[in-house]
Amino acid sequence: MRIGIIGAGHNGLVCAAYLASDRHEVTVFEKNERTGGLCINEELFPGYRVPTVAGYYGMFSETVFQDLGLERFGLTTYVTDPVDTTILPDGHYIVSPRDDEDGAIFGLTASDEDRQGWERFWNEISRSGVAIRPYFTRTGVTQYELQKVIEQEGFKLLSERLFDGSLLDILNEYFENPLLKAAVCAGSIEVPMRRGTIFGQVYQASAKTDGRDGVAGFLRGGLGLLSEALYQVAVERGARFHTGQAVKRIIVENQVATGIELDDGSSHEFDAIISNVDPRGTFGRLIDERLLPMGIRTHLKTPISPISSGKVHLALSGKPVIRSLDEIGHNYSGRITITPGIEGIIKNCEEAVDGRLPDNPVMTISIPTVDDDSLAPEGRHLMTVDVHHMPVTNSGEAWSDANSNVLVEKVLANLREHCPGLDSFVDNIAVITPGHLQGRFGIASGHGSHLPMTVEFLVEKRRFPYCGQHTTPISKLYMCGAGTFPGSGVSGAPGYNCARTVSSIFNTRV
Repeated sequence: MRIGIIGAGHNGLVCAAYLASDRHEVTVFEKNERTGGLCINEELFPGYRVPTVAGYYGMFSETVFQDLGLERFGLTTYVTDPVDTTILPDGHYIVSPRDDEDGAIFGLTASDEDRQGWERFWNEISRSGVAIRPYFTRTGVTQYELQKVIEQEGFKLLSERLFDGSLLDILNEYFENPLLKAAVCAGSIEVPMRRGTIFGQVYQASAKTDGRDGVAGFLRGGLGLLSEALYQVAVERGARFHTGQAVKRIIVENQVATGIELDDGSSHEFDAIISNVDPRGTFGRLIDERLLPMGIRTHLKTPISPISSGKVHLALSGKPVIRSLDEIGHNYSGRITITPGIEGIIKNCEEAVDGRLPDNPVMTISIPTVDDDSLAPEGRHLMTVDVHHMPVTNSGEAWSDANSNVLVEKVLANLREHCPGLDSFVDNIAVITPGHLQGRFGIASGHGSHLPMTVEFLVEKRRFPYCGQHTTPISKLYMCGAGTFPGSGVSGAPGYNCARTVSSIFNTRV
């Protein structure tokens, strides 16, 4: 069977590898000159190997890793020690060491009850993440099913509020200390005051690195090496790739997808088409809306969260001094989150919803060259700053190269408060805004996860009404990107699930 795949992000690569193994004639079209989508390494600065967008390892499916034989590529993952550090206002901090038995190190005053509540919260979140992880590579999963799984773990409250409650609200059931609440909410994928963000926390806790549950780590050499390995497997199994080939439209005849037309005017016929483009991009740009049932058109107009994230990469001549870390004897390893108090986080989210970039955003810093010197020239360092709760637009205007300096200036202004003399270390800067996700990577929504991980788009709601998982209202058109189940992160699970769906429909084996 001839299958065309639009988009060579990591899920498109996974899907292509599985379907090519099943002896389908698979052709992948990628608008950019290289494959990998958001999961790539680039030489953004001379001599540096920079994971441009996706940087953390942990969500990738063990099933996919083993099925595709990725171990032969020598991919080496590692967990830092500490794993996470949160810098809170007024010199307070929390450090999470690599070994769970050591427990968190608190640089703040908290009651015994609150400390116990903190441990209970993370125990329940972590065990729930482990419990639901096997369901991410299954089809037909429902919210109710995942709730029952967590309830069977003994976490009735978490189960009951998994999709209807907000992360901020449920924290009141575990502890009262506002600094502890700020530390948790700073790491939320979405606005922590919104329904569904409890599931988002559990979803993140499904990560696993080097046998450690609930832990996100790194891939030595940068996460882009994973996409390079996936591409190699797909090619070896027979998939063909056309890079620098943007798809103009999906050809639909009598409600059946029959082919694609490229920007150069050429057309290609296929027996099935799989889109790795986000749902809004697929049905807002590649297909004439008039071909869709009215219910689907209404669904596509469902408002989505106007909050995304950004990233600033700094090429450094050396390792800068982060004052608060030096004071506690920190080694600068792992993820380092700088956050205002809980009121500051709430204010940031409100500003971002209004389309304004917060003055004091939550930032997660990593200096991966502390543990992996292959990413930069000798003696140099790479600092990556993830900016949380960032508006999809800049005061109502699309983010662009011209206005991205606004993000850079805000990030540098906040970093200077923690890193005296930072400017003397900075050799070069690169920035990724939601506008780059939309323009360069073709994600219409401006969300790296294609659709937000909010209650409107979780589990079975991460598909079209009246459609099965990974299917669409157009016959023989399927979806394999992060806008499908299970969702965000570099997991490969959406690509795997889509390949299984297509194979089951056409009675082939994956």
